[in-house]
Amino acid sequence: MNVFQSVVLWVIFVVVVSFLMVGCTGYDYKLDTINYKVNSYGYLSDYEHGEHGIKLMSPTQPGDCEDHAYTKCRMIKEQYPEIETYFLSRKAGAGGVAHAALAANGFVLDNQSPLLYPYIKADWSHSSYWLCLGDGF
Repeated sequence: MNVFQSVVLWVIFVVVVSFLMVGCTGYDYKLDTINYKVNSYGYLSDYEHGEHGIKLMSPTQPGDCEDHAYTKCRMIKEQYPEIETYFLSRKAGAGGVAHAALAANGFVLDNQSPLLYPYIKADWSHSSYWLCLGDGF
């Protein structure tokens, strides 16, 4: 077996193991698609654009972490109204920065992560059921 064949076999092995691991965790591709799409809209803090509060984002209107959570929640509710969604937040820690995200189907949709990750209650200081109708909460 030459080096090329070894590399090809290794890549195939890694791909197969990855697919098996994702399948075993119940990874949610529909939520992953929404997370990826909204994350692609970009980040802009309230301080940078001078507006406070929660707003619905678009490809031409980036937003902060609360805006990301709100926009993802609205997309989920429009496409999959049966999915329960939860607003997550954590207080500013030693780094001085608070953060918010959205939880659904046991996963966190976070503007700081390109992939969903498991929701662990202890990681967040606040979690509340969120219908995300109207103007935010």
